[in-house]
Amino acid sequence: MAVIGHLNSGVSMAAAPIYASRNIPQLAISTKPEYTQMGLATTFRLVANDLLQARALATFVASLPQPRSYALVDDGTSYGKSLADKVEAGLTERQKKPRLRQSLDDARTDFQVLIAEMVKANVDTLVTTLADFQVKALIEQLPESYRSELTIVGSDNVKTRTLPPVAASLKGLYATSAIVEAREFPAGKAFLQRFRQAFGAEPIDGAHYAYDAVYVLQAAISRSGSLNGTKLIETLKRIDANAPVTQNLRFAQTGEQRYGTISVFRARDGIWDVIKRGDVW
Repeated sequence: MAVIGHLNSGVSMAAAPIYASRNIPQLAISTKPEYTQMGLATTFRLVANDLLQARALATFVASLPQPRSYALVDDGTSYGKSLADKVEAGLTERQKKPRLRQSLDDARTDFQVLIAEMVKANVDTLVTTLADFQVKALIEQLPESYRSELTIVGSDNVKTRTLPPVAASLKGLYATSAIVEAREFPAGKAFLQRFRQAFGAEPIDGAHYAYDAVYVLQAAISRSGSLNGTKLIETLKRIDANAPVTQNLRFAQTGEQRYGTISVFRARDGIWDVIKRGDVW
């Protein structure tokens, strides 16, 4: 009847034509803009896309005080390279063109060559779409003297529980994200308490959007009075359904999320602390 998924843009976009062939609405947390530009009526996005995230990343990085030079490194994935290319364009537009630009792969954990090139280029700010485990490995391989001078700014890929514990050794560790954490919503505290009681664990990042998506689908079924795919798709693009945690999940005719925002977080004291949020950057 409907799919809530997937997480990664590459997976969502590969699966989307299959769902579309059966007229099955697909509600994804993926952020690559092209996901809703495939000419499919069935693609819906639960959060903001990477056009906004790229602008947020470029704007924030360009505003950092007294940077000497930037390195921009992506993980070679559909999501990571696309986002990094957009950030590069945004930085160049602001006369902040990266001195070092590299595209690696999403399994790389040996960063000695990259670190040597960063040191040689006198890079003090690394902007990256590498995954959390990769950034953790990179930090651990940094010379101690260089580590304390380096600021790292990542995307959704790094905003997990993995990195805040190792952030103290850096000059700064920041991340942008289209996901507003459950604890930041007024109804989020109750959601987290119920989840912990039910499963004895913390929900994965973004789980509350999937939770809300179930309620949005239920509302679409109720209001359309049907499980027919065409009617569900039409209703999803029309209604302003109740979303218990996030409160706002509303789709445009394109399937884009109308209420998407991008937040900037700083890792400190073992958590990600939001420092800025907006829907216009």
